[in-house]
Amino acid sequence: MDDRIKLKSFYKIILTILTGTAIFLANYIGFINVISPTLPFLGVTRLTMIYPLAAPLIVAVFANALNMLEGYNGEGSGTSLIALSFLFICGLIWNSSIVILITSSSIAVIIPFFIYNKFPAKLFPGDIGTLSMGAIFACIALLGSMEVAVFCALLIHIFNSFFVISSVKGFFESSDIQDQKSDIILLDNDLIMASEKRTSALTLPRLILAKGPLKEPDLVKNFYVISIICGFFSIISVLLTQWTLGNVNIFYVILSIFAFLIPTIILLYYFPRIRGIIFLMIVLLIIIILLLILIDSVIMQLFYEEIDLFFIKIPTNILFSLILIAPSLAVWYFLTIKYFWSQIKKLNS
Repeated sequence: MDDRIKLKSFYKIILTILTGTAIFLANYIGFINVISPTLPFLGVTRLTMIYPLAAPLIVAVFANALNMLEGYNGEGSGTSLIALSFLFICGLIWNSSIVILITSSSIAVIIPFFIYNKFPAKLFPGDIGTLSMGAIFACIALLGSMEVAVFCALLIHIFNSFFVISSVKGFFESSDIQDQKSDIILLDNDLIMASEKRTSALTLPRLILAKGPLKEPDLVKNFYVISIICGFFSIISVLLTQWTLGNVNIFYVILSIFAFLIPTIILLYYFPRIRGIIFLMIVLLIIIILLLILIDSVIMQLFYEEIDLFFIKIPTNILFSLILIAPSLAVWYFLTIKYFWSQIKKLNS
């Protein structure tokens, strides 16, 4: 439909939610088995009744998040390839044949497309391509029970979506944002410059370009490096989850962290523009880890009752956990937006 008619972003969100109902229905009739997410420090959560209902929303979130970070040659397909490659490794660690099957077949499909999509591009994915790639990650998360790993692998896309939605105060078509709140300025010498206007949309490309103009291939390389580091996060998250379940010694988790620290430092040395972004990502992950530890050691021990809402029973410890998460993420949001505008001010000066 989107190839023939210019659909509004709201309709795309509704349609991707409807697409996700296929997973809900398949789980309902027993064709597939969507289990509660397994989290580091917490183990398998008690969301058996609630979680399958969230499947359509999860498909919509991942599909639209990947769709928002698209517009440069090889950007969406390249970052997806990197994320899928790391999730393939995660599938091996997680011992999941489903994850290995989905990631390997997806990599095989996207590689030939990427060859013609990288700069200078001869093929473009359009919304259909990016939404489909995002839906692939949703399937890996839901069917392979690797929600945390997929979240980490797509942290670059989630970051960008967070910036865009918070700045334009809702969901808009990318063409509308370009017309009214363009985040970049194209210069005559093939360089791309960040917009200095305060009304412009906050995007990850604009944040990277705030340190100076770049040519398109150089800008996309920064996206690839961020995706690689996000891939490191995804592997560490799976190892932490396996340690929580008692399947991996903590020594191997610590060893992997130090092993990934070395290439991360090297990449940040050669790509200084993304240092602040990676720092904010690490801060977010640390906040989440501390919250999980607090939930496991305090909340889960104090609250056992369940709230009965018609046919759904919500554990009170889950409810209190969600209440605890909100102010923590609000603090991170404030720090992130402050950092963004500090970089834009440097551009103006």
